[in-house]
Amino acid sequence: MLFLETLKKYGPQVEDAVDELFSTIEAKQTHEQDLLLIEINGFYQANLESPLHGGEKVSPYVFGIGGWSYYTDHTQYRFFDAYRREIEETPRNEYFADFKTNLKKQAHYDMTLQLELMAYLKFWESDVMLRKLYQLSNLAQGKNYDWHYTLGKDDSRQNLIRNIIRDPIKKICPKFYQLIKDIYLSQIRNATAHSQFYIEQGKLGFTNYDPADHAPLSQISFDEWEERFHKLALMYNELIRNFNKYRERYIKEENEKHYGLQIRITKKDKSVRHEFIKYVDIGSRADWMWYRNWAKYYSEP
Repeated sequence: MLFLETLKKYGPQVEDAVDELFSTIEAKQTHEQDLLLIEINGFYQANLESPLHGGEKVSPYVFGIGGWSYYTDHTQYRFFDAYRREIEETPRNEYFADFKTNLKKQAHYDMTLQLELMAYLKFWESDVMLRKLYQLSNLAQGKNYDWHYTLGKDDSRQNLIRNIIRDPIKKICPKFYQLIKDIYLSQIRNATAHSQFYIEQGKLGFTNYDPADHAPLSQISFDEWEERFHKLALMYNELIRNFNKYRERYIKEENEKHYGLQIRITKKDKSVRHEFIKYVDIGSRADWMWYRNWAKYYSEP
C-alpha cells in the first residue's frame, strides 16, 4: 500500500539520487547523444548483416521498439501506473490503529502487499528495465553506449544488478548506489518468484532464508517492506521523469538543426560511424527517424 505520508518522506531522497545519476551521465558521457540512444533503444540486429531479398544490404545498427519487447514493457508500465495511482492519504499510524481487529483492512493490506511483491519482481526481472539501468550505469562510468548488449534468459540477474549496474558506480554516484542497495535484495525477488514468502501478524516472512547465500531476511516488519517498496515506486517515477525531461531537451535541440542530431555507432571492433537522426511527426505517431530516410521520403523539395 502506498502511503502519501511515506512517499513524501522518501521523495526528496530518491529524487536527489536519480538526479545525481542523470547529471553524472550528462557530464561524463563520451558522446552528447548517448543518453538519447537509451531513450530510443539503439541496438544491433544480427540478422541484418546478411543481404535482404534482392541483394540489398542494410545496416544492422537500428533503433526503435525492437519487436514485441515494446509491448511487454508497455504492459508492465500499465500495471505500475495503475498501482501507483492508488495512494492512501490517511496517516500510516492512524491507518494501522485498528488493524489487529479490522479483518477487512487486514485482507485488503494482504492483497496490496502481494501485488507490491509482484511489482517488485516484475521491475527487477524486466529485460527492458535492466537494459536501461545497464546502459545508464555504463554512461555514468564514462563508457560508450553499448549497441551490442543483450540480456539472455539464463543470465544471472543478481550478478547484473549488483556487480555490473550497482557496484561500479559506488564512488561515482554514491546516492544512486545506496538507493539501489536500499531497494534491491535478490532474496525478495526469488522468494516472490517461487512463492517462498508469507504474511502473518504484521510481518512479511521468507522461507528461503539463508545468510550464507545472499538471503539474510527471516522476517521483516510491514514498515521495513514499505520503505523498500515506496523507494522503488519513487525511483520508477523519477526514471520516467528524467527520461521525459531529456527527451524533450533533445527534441527541442533537434528542431533547430536541419540534419537533426548526430549519434555515434560503436561497432564490436571498436570502429566508429556517425549518423544523423531527426524527430518527425509523420503518420500515426511522432518518432525519431534516420535523417537519410527523412531526406529521401519526407523532406520538402
